[in-house]
Amino acid sequence: MIGKILGAVAGRKMAGDDHKGRGTVIGMVAPAVAKRVTPGLALVLAGGWAAKKLWDRRRARAAA
Repeated sequence: MIGKILGAVAGRKMAGDDHKGRGTVIGMVAPAVAKRVTPGLALVLAGGWAAKKLWDRRRARAAA
């Protein structure tokens, strides 16, 4: 709950004087989205890194 409040305050500061509450909503939603996206993104990046390592290793063996 404290994270949502702090996120809302930070979002409101970033949005400035729009008086529509968009920054507040974005600030409240951003931590929840980050929690769900981060593990999947890390998995994709790790998989890409591993695939590139295998690809480079295979190319080095073929060249030798």
